[in-house]
Amino acid sequence: MANIKSGTLTPSTVATVTVSADGLGIQVVNRSQNGTIWVRLDGVDPVAAADDVFAVIGVRHFATRTGSVQVRLISTAALAYTVEGIVSVL
Repeated sequence: MANIKSGTLTPSTVATVTVSADGLGIQVVNRSQNGTIWVRLDGVDPVAAADDVFAVIGVRHFATRTGSVQVRLISTAALAYTVEGIVSVL
């Protein structure tokens, strides 16, 4: 399983990526540096600007469990993203 996944969101379409992390969390990066990417980590599809959905305007770090983490993303524009599972290099 990859530790880093990148892509471009299709407006109003949920993208799902899965990365691995070793307890240091994950980062979601809005590489377009404009607009907002909306994120959920609980297996539920996000809805832009809805309750219980995290906003990513630049870079956002999330504390997560060790192992496989499923991230669901949506935006209202074609925004480039990167999702990184943070792993220890030691």
